[in-house]
Order: sequence, then structure tokens, then C-alpha cells
Amino acid sequence: MSLRHLNISMLRAFVALSEEHSFSRAAACIGMSQSGVSHAIREFEEAVGAKLLARTRGTVALTAAGERVLAEARQVLGALERICAEGQAATGMTGTVRIGTVPSVNLYMAPLVAKIVQRDFPGIECVLLEGTDQEVCRWVQAGVVDLGITAETADDILSDPWLTDEMLLITPPGHPLAAVEVLQLPALQGMPLIMSASGCERVISEYLADAGVNANVILRVRDMSALITMVSSGVGVSIVPELCVKRAEAQVAVKRFAPGLARELRLLYRRGGLSPAIDMTRQIFASATALLPD
Repeated sequence: MSLRHLNISMLRAFVALSEEHSFSRAAACIGMSQSGVSHAIREFEEAVGAKLLARTRGTVALTAAGERVLAEARQVLGALERICAEGQAATGMTGTVRIGTVPSVNLYMAPLVAKIVQRDFPGIECVLLEGTDQEVCRWVQAGVVDLGITAETADDILSDPWLTDEMLLITPPGHPLAAVEVLQLPALQGMPLIMSASGCERVISEYLADAGVNANVILRVRDMSALITMVSSGVGVSIVPELCVKRAEAQVAVKRFAPGLARELRLLYRRGGLSPAIDMTRQIFASATALLPD
């Protein structure tokens, strides 16, 4: 492979990995999958003809050749990003995009999308607002936000299917329910339950009622990070969207229900055409679900 095969993704992956010393953290920083980072690094090393990184004991360090290449890579990457910014300004790919999401999306996916937008389209500024399903839908209708991610929709706006978000049980580590092999909703009868008040309370209550479970709700918490902390501290158990536990599995035990419970999230936007910046952000949101860890 020769230098003509170099591309900006290779440079981004190399610089991110040299700073984060971890494939998973580098992938999160630049909005790539972990396998994508590995592939980009392998191709970059082949292109320059040298081993640039050494993998030892769960970390990644620069080799002597990598140290010399890093400074040049940063300069080239900066120049390429400035060139892209100039081109985007000429095509209207600038401005503010207001995005309304439910808390589960705001915990993981919205920051990831904002990173990708900032990386690829530095002329676009993302403003993130958090609300319940109903609030986000109303914000899109009223023009408070340009895009919305929510389980609600309405006839006067457009919406695209976005993600099937499974509802999971989280418990304190070592809780008896964490050891149940086939978990069904009736197992929650009488259990102290912390209810999410961030928008999915209605769907959770419907699931429990349909299963004949008389929920012992001891707390209602809107802030999802606070809810997860309470569960990890042993206050109770909770049912939360899978998106909420992508970064919390070290704090709590996570169990799937049988049969599974899920809600359908949709990407909302207004009728009448979108600006180039809003439409590009919409496209990035639509494709970002492929970057979710398994």
C-alpha cells in the first residue's frame, strides 16, 4: 500500500488512539466502531510502512516511529479539517441545529452524534435539549427544536423509525433477581421499584398492569443518572431503556425479560424542507445506531 491510500479516517483513528491509549475510548471519541478503528490503524501502518503502536496489557502506546509520525499527522489532520470547513461554509453546511431527545438518548447517543457532527462539519453547532417523550414531540411541532428523538409522534410532523430500545431490569449487584435465569414481570411483585419519570413511565406502567403486577413504587426519579446511582446503592430495582445502561453496566446488574419488552423510538422533524445543516444532522442521527456497542 502507498501514500495515495491514506485517508482522513486513518489519521483521525491514529491521533485519537495515541491520545486515548484505548481502542474503545478512541472509537467513542471519533464516532467510529472499535473494529473500524482497528482496521484504520492497520491500513495506516501498512501505508507508512512502520509499526506505529504497541499493544501491551490492555493499553496502547506509541512506538518510536509512532512518536515521530504523530506530530505530522496532527498537522495534516488540522489542515484537512480546515479545508473541509471552508467547503462546508460555501455549501450552507453551517448554523445551529437544535435537537430534543429523551434522557436515555441524551446519555449516550446524542453526545456521540454531536461529536460526529463537530468532527465532520465544524461549522454546525448542536444544541441538545432533554425532555419527556411528550415534551420532545411538542417541541418539534412548535419549532422549539429542529429534530427530535422520542417514542411519540403526531400527524402534523414527519417521523422515521430510528431504534428499537429494549426495556431492561437493573438491580443492585448481587440482588436475587440478577440470578434468575428466565426473568418475567411477575417476579417484580412486591419488589421496591424506582420508577423513571423521564418519559417512559407510561409504557412501563402498561407493561406491569398487563402482567397483573401491582408495582411497589417507592420513588419516581426523572434524572436517569441519579436513578442508576440509587439502584446501584441498593435503594431498589428499576426498569429502564437499554440505551441508559450502555455505560452503567459496571454499577448495576442488568437482566432482560422473557418475553422481551421494547419501545420504538422515532426521529421527528417538521414538514416543509430542512436546511442543509439540519438535514445532514438528521442523516448522521439516522446512521449512528450502527455505532452502538453490542
